[in-house]
Amino acid sequence: MKSIAIEKIFDGVFIACLGYVILSTSSMFFYPGGTFRDVNTIGYIPTLNFLSDLGRTVAFNGEPNPFGAVIYIVGLSSVGIMTIWMFLRLPRIFNEDRWTRLFYLGSRILGVISGIGFIGIAFTPNNLWDVPHTIFVNIAFMKLLQALFLLMLCIYRTPHFPNRFGHLLFLANSVLFGFILLKILGPSIHTSDDGLKVQATAQKVMVYTMIISLSILALGTKKVWQEFNSRLHQSLGSSTAQLPE
Repeated sequence: MKSIAIEKIFDGVFIACLGYVILSTSSMFFYPGGTFRDVNTIGYIPTLNFLSDLGRTVAFNGEPNPFGAVIYIVGLSSVGIMTIWMFLRLPRIFNEDRWTRLFYLGSRILGVISGIGFIGIAFTPNNLWDVPHTIFVNIAFMKLLQALFLLMLCIYRTPHFPNRFGHLLFLANSVLFGFILLKILGPSIHTSDDGLKVQATAQKVMVYTMIISLSILALGTKKVWQEFNSRLHQSLGSSTAQLPE
């Protein structure tokens, strides 16, 4: 029963990630208009609007955005909840040595904090609570970067976990780290439209890369967990069969 429950959690993470893609895309069609630099634009412009703009209760052009904001909040908070649940219930398949177990524990703690950050982003629209919103953004993505890095190390140190999932996390971490560097060293959204275009586009590449990576990781971990359980049961069955009568 416990094994089935864990498998359902990974299914839930995949569904939440898919739901976020669908709901965030749907929310774009309800966004009234306006960007950080120009309140007169009409509708949502992917290269000029950030994803967080979708969660605004009032758009930059001054029009209410209740329906679009609710859709986006549901999608993002679902990802946060399932991220917390996945890292809390991450099965014990990384037990090769002390360092691997330590990395595993650290990844779980940081992953839970990241999930809390995503929920915080969803429920602090930047038109109402700009400072808390920014804090939660930093928490969510910085802690996710650290959590996935430690999980990547666990995968590489665990023989029965395919390295291709470690490669996936390496790619996801590289994209996320690149985005963080771009935010710090790249063009500013305060000085030019080109800066806004670069930052808004890069954000979408990063977010959807992370979402896709999490969904693939969830399905991959589910499969590894099933195979791990199968080998364990076969081993226990073999040991039982060899017991003397």
